[in-house]
Amino acid sequence: IAPLVLGLVALKTMVVTFVCVLARIPLPVSIQSALLLAPGGEFAFVVLGLAQKLRLLSTSTTQLLVTTVALSMALTPLLAALGQSITTSIRTQKGFQAYEGKDSEGMQFIEEVSKSKKGFVAICGFGRIGRTICQLLDAEGAHDYFVFENNPAKAIQARSEGLPVFLSDCTRREVQENCNLGSARLIVIAIGNKDEANTVAESIVRRYPNVPILMRARDDEHQSFLLKNFGLDAVVPTLPSDSAVLTLPFGGEVLRKLGYDSQDVDGLLEEQRRKIYNQGGLKQYAVEDKALADVFEKYDQDSDGEIDASELQGMLESLGLEANDDEVARIMREADVDGSMTITITEFRRMVTNKLFSP
Repeated sequence: IAPLVLGLVALKTMVVTFVCVLARIPLPVSIQSALLLAPGGEFAFVVLGLAQKLRLLSTSTTQLLVTTVALSMALTPLLAALGQSITTSIRTQKGFQAYEGKDSEGMQFIEEVSKSKKGFVAICGFGRIGRTICQLLDAEGAHDYFVFENNPAKAIQARSEGLPVFLSDCTRREVQENCNLGSARLIVIAIGNKDEANTVAESIVRRYPNVPILMRARDDEHQSFLLKNFGLDAVVPTLPSDSAVLTLPFGGEVLRKLGYDSQDVDGLLEEQRRKIYNQGGLKQYAVEDKALADVFEKYDQDSDGEIDASELQGMLESLGLEANDDEVARIMREADVDGSMTITITEFRRMVTNKLFSP
């Protein structure tokens, strides 16, 4: 059986890779896609069962082929990990150019997206809110997008996963021109740090005053500042500071700006909300949890719904605890369950409950 399983996986991998390359899909993405599609599918069981009933295949042959398909499906997690490993290796060999979108794959992707007939969405910032917007756009499926992120850790991780996230400073003229920002259907500024977000807004508005921009304001005062100085009607969050809750309404505003029907948007948001509930990322906090949420908000200095290493170090120092690099790395490693290299409110609660740090 082993030769049949390996043969099936190898054949499908080669065929899918070849087809993807012909379609001008970048090689790393082609290989990763091919490995994900390499196992057999459930429909094979239907076809093989029908073939047996029609006496096109003997019982023994059918059982052999069914076993082969089933074993290939069991290899899916391994093949997915292998695909990501190969993709990461290819991009790593190309150096930072791959993460900055300056390699042939990135340049080709950006060129194709910027020429999209339906228009494209440019997102500045890949924190919790930026990720949610990308998930909503993926679920909706009609608009291409790419993301600027100036945090190397976040950009490298996202790029290694095949996401259209590029390590770039979106305030630089050459970056804006290379990505054809002037033709964007919508530019979304999803940066938690107020000063950084203001700098990005000023840069884009100055060069592209006619491009629609959607931005998140920290509060009413910030909203008034953006309207007065840049003519931007920013969105002020009206929900509690739980990061998972906060991201969805802003993501909904992005879809409405793109012209989607409100009922469709509400339905999509509800679907995403259910997923968050099912994954345990969103919980109704009891009154006693309010203090924990307040502490999280205090140390989440850029209000992006996550605590990064520098913010964690600042928290430890303010509490009079050991805050050297090794201790910060240890806590981050144990607390960061989802591998995002940041700590969410859910992970923060677990971190405190499990006493991952002590005086």
